[in-house]
Amino acid sequence: DIGYNMVILTVTDDNSNSDQCMSQVLVRDVTAPMLTCPGSATVQLSPTGTHTFELADFPGLTATDACLGLTYTFTPPIVYCEDAETTVDVVVVVSDASGNEDQCTIPTFVDDVTAPPIAGVCHDITIEFDYTGNAAINPDDVASIVDDECGQITLIDVTPNTWTGCVSVGQHLVTLTYEDNNGNLQTCGAIVTIEDNLKPDLECKATANVILDATTGCTTIDTSGLILSLYDNCGIERVDFQDMMTGALSQTVTYCCDDLGLNSVTIKAKDNNNNLSYCTVAINVIDDTAPVIDCTPLQRTHTADAGVCGFTMPGTGFDIQVTQPDNCPPVTLTHNYPAAPSTSTLAGATFPVGITIVDWVATDHSGNETLCSVEITITDDEAPTNTACPSNITASTSATSCGAVVSYAVPTFADNCDGTGLLGTLTNGYAPGTEFPLGTTTVTWEYTDLAGNGPATCSFTVTVNDDVNPVAMCQNSYTVSLDQDGNFEILVADINVASWDNCGQLVRKEISRDGVTFGGSVIVDCNDAGNAVTVTLEVEDSHGNTDQCVTIVQVVDDQVPDIECPGNFTVLNDAGQCSAVVTYNAPSVTDNCTYTVT
Repeated sequence: DIGYNMVILTVTDDNSNSDQCMSQVLVRDVTAPMLTCPGSATVQLSPTGTHTFELADFPGLTATDACLGLTYTFTPPIVYCEDAETTVDVVVVVSDASGNEDQCTIPTFVDDVTAPPIAGVCHDITIEFDYTGNAAINPDDVASIVDDECGQITLIDVTPNTWTGCVSVGQHLVTLTYEDNNGNLQTCGAIVTIEDNLKPDLECKATANVILDATTGCTTIDTSGLILSLYDNCGIERVDFQDMMTGALSQTVTYCCDDLGLNSVTIKAKDNNNNLSYCTVAINVIDDTAPVIDCTPLQRTHTADAGVCGFTMPGTGFDIQVTQPDNCPPVTLTHNYPAAPSTSTLAGATFPVGITIVDWVATDHSGNETLCSVEITITDDEAPTNTACPSNITASTSATSCGAVVSYAVPTFADNCDGTGLLGTLTNGYAPGTEFPLGTTTVTWEYTDLAGNGPATCSFTVTVNDDVNPVAMCQNSYTVSLDQDGNFEILVADINVASWDNCGQLVRKEISRDGVTFGGSVIVDCNDAGNAVTVTLEVEDSHGNTDQCVTIVQVVDDQVPDIECPGNFTVLNDAGQCSAVVTYNAPSVTDNCTYTVT
């Protein structure tokens, strides 16, 4: 009712009669409200970064007044981001309808609790693995710069932020964590797509040699021997040869004889994420397999044709053969024997007796050669013959030697290879004009041809007979002394001086005193003492030829008799005599012959 109020006064009497009058009454409120304030308060900024104070911000803030219709005002009425996280003194004024006021100051902490925005912060990205197969991101890789209601946000981290191994190729959800200036956290999600766009690191040889198989003439290769290095961060799915004309892929390439020389081949490496690398290798296809030939036997032998000193090959028996197909045919066979009608065969070729070395060369289409040498031996198996041989010969020894000089014509021989009028070799006996010994000597001449055939033999005998008497030679005279027994044995050696025979040893030497009975010795005795005895020496050679000579032997007895006398002795005189009759033993005498003692 504050303000002017119209008041009607009605007066009624007891009889219900009434009357009215009107008056304006001014009602005034002059009593100020009573404000009760809290000691402090906290308010939170709105998502827009402001806060307008209102009564509800101050729990415990109350006011009483006699009248209703209180009005509150706050100074400052609004706080902003710059006030965030600070205490602001808020003056609260309460006014009633009559303009009566009361106020207080409340320390108010301004709190920013609004998280940074999500929209527009995170964005998807695509990254690549590095050379080692790893990938990583930073927070700013997936964040856009967006302001918070209270300023720029600060990026904290992003998780996950690293990937190892190419199994991680593809999409990954990451969470970005960031905050505003007042420490309010927020997260958002982004898709990180990891790609592997690195080509394989492929290095190949510039050139390579391919040796064709020795049997098939073809060789199949793969890429392993052509690649120097191959690396990929995510691994290799496959390596192939690629035909650059057709694009066809293959694990192997086969080269054959038609590919001899330089060829180009392309190698394609594909990693597990379809990245491709190429390299080109120059392939030099080589046939280094020499032809295989059969030269056996390396030594071939054939006898010479009859009557001649050589052999003419009627067929191909001396030719060599290609034992198996060459890997890159054809194969040409040639030899170096100039006497053959053709350089490809020895048919019709004439070979002399002896050893001929024929060199063969087998050459294939690639120029590979195989050499072998065949030793062809033509043997001369035809023995030589004797064309002139002497007959047996008989001769007598000479007077001064036990042999005879014999002359004869030297035998001659002929051979199909060595010729005619050939002189042989004396293998037994003696040459003509030389002395042959006593007896029969077989003279053998032989001829062996240069091929070792033979020998052809010429044999005859030379018989030398001994018809010459030996020569007996005696002492002219010889004196002997009888021994103590009155005897002396004259031996052959006492009479023989130098008896000899033209044929050497005498088989018998004997002596005799009567010229009839011969023996090894002659005995003389005392009967011959002082006399001359004739001793005959007879010698005989081995062929019964004999000879005699004589020696006059003087027999002497010069042995002195041996006498032994009794010893001295003493005797007494006979009784009455001035002497004694003495008896003693006669002296003892010995001699080789008869004697007289006086």
